[in-house]
Amino acid sequence: MKIHHHLQTIPPDRVRPGGPSLFWAQDPDPELRASIRDLGQLAPVIVASGPKGPELLAGHKRLRALTALARPVLAISAEADDLERGLIYLADNQGRALDLSL
Repeated sequence: MKIHHHLQTIPPDRVRPGGPSLFWAQDPDPELRASIRDLGQLAPVIVASGPKGPELLAGHKRLRALTALARPVLAISAEADDLERGLIYLADNQGRALDLSL
């Protein structure tokens, strides 16, 4: 796995939001939407290059909020196999409370 730590901005409609490594993808809550609206995006999403453009690895809620606000997405990119993509997602969500109702 290789993480490229240079930031890039991507139009939100160019980022492919699906993928098997997004285990608990949910819509952003109102607090996150308000935070991004008022303060901007404070943490980048993580993407990987795919045949149809950037594929989201972590940051689903941020991407959804930015898409709704029509704002560009701040991203870093990674080169990772399928297992590593899942590990990136888990690391990005390590403090998240699990909701078993999904």
